Amino acid sequence: MENRGWCCLLCFGSTANNRLLGEGIVMNSHLNLKNNLKQYRQAKNYTQRQLAEMIGATKNTISSIETGQFCPTAYLAALLCTALDCKFEDLFYLDVTKD
Repeated sequence: MENRGWCCLLCFGSTANNRLLGEGIVMNSHLNLKNNLKQYRQAKNYTQRQLAEMIGATKNTISSIETGQFCPTAYLAALLCTALDCKFEDLFYLDVTKD
């Protein structure tokens, strides 16, 4: 499988396997990675540009993540958590959409 970061791992749909993932979530559910990036960034009084410079990204990347247009790689997510001094599970969460 090609490595596309968290999106390829968490946003999937499969009817071939209905194993439970916990809390009634089955494998044919779509798991979408959502985030609280804007809230955490604003709590630190960082602009999108400042945060982007801290992690070696662009302002457009930060904006795209905040609006859900772009799903960050695991590496980029780790950089964001480090820069914002927070845990992954506080910054990112799963939104479940069932088929």
